[in-house]
Amino acid sequence: MFMKKRLPATFTAITLLMIGYGLALGQERLSEKDRLRTELELADQILNQKYQRIMAGLKEWANSSELPEGTGLGTKRACQDLISDLKKAQRAWIVFRDADADLMHAQTAAYGGRGGPGDALVRKIDMTNERIQFLTKHFEN
Repeated sequence: MFMKKRLPATFTAITLLMIGYGLALGQERLSEKDRLRTELELADQILNQKYQRIMAGLKEWANSSELPEGTGLGTKRACQDLISDLKKAQRAWIVFRDADADLMHAQTAAYGGRGGPGDALVRKIDMTNERIQFLTKHFEN
């Protein structure tokens, strides 16, 4: 029969304190990560609303009877091309944003950093806000 060894009470107490401290740190990280996720969700909502508003305006413009049918700037065909190109660019930008954020996370990990997924979230938030400014500047002003 195996004999149970008892660990010294000091060792057990220190271990429990360390586990408790680690859990507390984990809770702080979790709440920070949750805050960043919420901030990203809000930025994404703003971006999506802006994009939908711009697309609706462009579609309205493309269907307007004020535009000539010929070729060149200000024509229905030019508006349709702009709508198509903006849609392609937006889809490509989302893929780029996510890949760039993943790269930042990998770079931090490769150099032994402890930033973790929070770095990727911060990068996505920054890039999303930059995209909102870009769309505002080029399509709403």
